Amino acid sequence: MGDFEFYVSGEEISTSGDISLFFPGWRDENVAFIAPHDDDGVIGSGLLMQAVKAFGGKVHLMIVGDGRQGYCSEEEISTIYDTRRKETERSSEILGIDEIHRFEYPEGDFALYFKTSDGIIRTTTQKLKEVNATRIVVPTINDAHPDHQYVNRAARIAFFHANGGLWDGYSTDIRDLLESAIYCPFDTSPDRAVKTSARIFKKKKKAISAFKSQRQIRDLVEILADDGPQETFRSIPPPNYSSRVMFEQYFQ
Repeated sequence: MGDFEFYVSGEEISTSGDISLFFPGWRDENVAFIAPHDDDGVIGSGLLMQAVKAFGGKVHLMIVGDGRQGYCSEEEISTIYDTRRKETERSSEILGIDEIHRFEYPEGDFALYFKTSDGIIRTTTQKLKEVNATRIVVPTINDAHPDHQYVNRAARIAFFHANGGLWDGYSTDIRDLLESAIYCPFDTSPDRAVKTSARIFKKKKKAISAFKSQRQIRDLVEILADDGPQETFRSIPPPNYSSRVMFEQYFQ
C-alpha cells in the first residue's frame, strides 16, 4: 500500500487508498478534531490528521480544556498552562495541523459549563461555523474520563445546531461525526479505520512525545509502538428519529 489505507465495514469490509471511501464525497475540506485536553487529538487521531492533510484538507484542532489538570510535579503547577501550550504547538507542527483553537474551559469542571449561555455547546457550535467544518472527530462517549463524555455530548448537539443555523442563521454542511478511541474501546463496533506506513506512524509517535510534561506519555508511546500503525473510528448518525420507521420496525 501507499502511506494510507482506508477501511469501512458494513455488510462487508471495503478498502481503498483514497480518503473518499472513509469520508464519502470528499473534497478539499475542513476537519475539526475536538479534544477535551491538549494531547487527546493526536493520541486518538494522529494518523487520520495526517491523512486529511495528504488529501488536501485542513486540520482544525479544537482544545476544550485549559490544561490545568495536566499531569505534572508540584513545582510545575504554576507553569503548566504555558507548558501545555508550547507542547501542543510543537506536536501540531510535527503533524502539520493548520489551526489550533482553544476554548479555555476549566478541566475537570466541564459539567459546570455545559449548558451555560456561553458554555461548551455554544462555543463548539460557533467554532464549527467559523472554520466552516465539514467533518467532526471527537473522543468516544464510552471513555472513562467525564471530560471526554461531556465533550462528546457537546459535539453531538453542536453538529445539529451548526447545520441548523442556530443563533445567527448561518448553517454549515457537516457530513460526518466520528468517535475516536483514546483510553477505552467504543460501546459498539467501530465501522471505519485507517492504516498507515511506518513513516506516518513515526510522525504520530513523535508528535505524542512532544508532551514531555506528561509523565505517562513514555508508557503510552511504547504501547502505541506495540499496537501498530492503525486507528479505528465509529460513525455517529445525525438526529433522525422517525415514529413511522420505529413503528414499522418494532410493531409490524
